[in-house]
Amino acid sequence: PLAMAKGEDLENLVKGRQFLDTHFAAYVNSVEHLVNGDVLNTRSELNNRECYHKFVDTFHDQCMNIAQNSYVLGKLQTFVNICEQSSPAGAEAALTQLVSYCQQNMAYPAYII
Repeated sequence: PLAMAKGEDLENLVKGRQFLDTHFAAYVNSVEHLVNGDVLNTRSELNNRECYHKFVDTFHDQCMNIAQNSYVLGKLQTFVNICEQSSPAGAEAALTQLVSYCQQNMAYPAYII
């Protein structure tokens, strides 16, 4: 995608990635008090699959269609980290915050689809 994009397409692709980077960082900042550790820059092993699937499904349903933007796939590790570095109550609160965050902030421009 990025290597084959040219002109306006490349500009829109970069803007879309910046949009996602900004919003993932802002969401993580809003839940960092619920998590033990750095969830943006670490790679926890996935053990709590039920939690992870809840996050992915919620993100897909409430925030962005994952199938329409492959760049978001690289961001899903954040959800693994939240599930593995939080208490069950903390992960549930972070999931609730994801819904709120997306409803308030993720009206994304058409260029990132």
